[in-house]
Amino acid sequence: MIDKENLKYWYIVSLRTLYKPLTFLPVKGNRVIFESFSGDGYNCNPKYISEKLQNEYGDKVEIIWAFNNTERFQKELPSNIKVCKYRSIQHLVYRLTSKIYVCNFLQAIEFPKNHKQISIQTWHGGGCYKTVGNQESGRLSSYVKRQNIQLSETDFFVSSSDYFKQKVIKEQFNFDGRILNVGMPRNDILIKNSSNEKMLNLKKKIGVSNDAVIVLYAPTWKQTLDKYETLDVELLKQSIETRFNKKCEILFRTHLYGNQKLSNVRNVSEYSDMQELLLISDVLITDYSSSMWDFSFTNKPCLLFTPDLEEYISNRGFDEDIFTWGFPVCQTNEKLSQEILDYSEDDFKLRMRKHHEFLGATESGEASQKVTDLIASYLDI
Repeated sequence: MIDKENLKYWYIVSLRTLYKPLTFLPVKGNRVIFESFSGDGYNCNPKYISEKLQNEYGDKVEIIWAFNNTERFQKELPSNIKVCKYRSIQHLVYRLTSKIYVCNFLQAIEFPKNHKQISIQTWHGGGCYKTVGNQESGRLSSYVKRQNIQLSETDFFVSSSDYFKQKVIKEQFNFDGRILNVGMPRNDILIKNSSNEKMLNLKKKIGVSNDAVIVLYAPTWKQTLDKYETLDVELLKQSIETRFNKKCEILFRTHLYGNQKLSNVRNVSEYSDMQELLLISDVLITDYSSSMWDFSFTNKPCLLFTPDLEEYISNRGFDEDIFTWGFPVCQTNEKLSQEILDYSEDDFKLRMRKHHEFLGATESGEASQKVTDLIASYLDI
């Protein structure tokens, strides 16, 4: 059987060789290009850096975004930000002539790095959860090779904790470049106090009630779904309403590359900004997604629903034992219900404080500003 990933790898390597002479093109000193999840979103860390850069410097900086679906995201961007089709010729030109390249994923494509360019890797998670890089089992060698190509071209890697800096970036990704241990820009919105007006506007935009307990169920991507019990929505609602004495509304957001389905919930999988969903939610239920790290800084309850835990540990594995993270681990719907009914705000806050201390969290609410300041120091503005 033909290894498609290996063919893709050699296709990319061949085109990079062909494009190599173009890496000596002059860069435009005020041009910055952003990509998120291989062109699939206007979100995550790149979005919040882009917004801060736009707010700080306006038209002094030429900002480019590359999308697979340009029409979908064009309307979300300020009119003076340019958009191009991901992996198009126009994208190639912008990538090769941008002074700064910012992205949140590690899968090199056919565009090599310009010798005069600064590449900033923000990644898309924090904490001590799923293994990545050389510790991640089940990944094809061609996948790892593409990852390593991009790592070799990265100048700065953004980190959210001392643990992530040492154990993940340095050891699992084998990155020996410069590390910005300043927190994730996407989490600034969760750490800083948001105005009531902002919260009301977001709830109206998303379509949820202002006087209900908003529960967000956001599982990570996984291959095994059918043989495990699914979330019992009615039991979850009943448990939330009993514990908090308020009406409950459940939002469901599958992983960007997932295909999980759930009935009797409001599906917000097409909503591009996960951080805004986390901001308006009162409770997060996930499994192994690093959204738990983000949400932990709100001190609002987060519970893990993990019916496939043993298989996930066998197939993927964790940096640290899941039972030491501080989040209630629930392998059944009954356990999830009981944990909700027994929830203690003071106890949970204490557990989160210990979790942050153990990892040496560096989230401060100023990450966007710090990364923007770094970018500006390299631009001709």
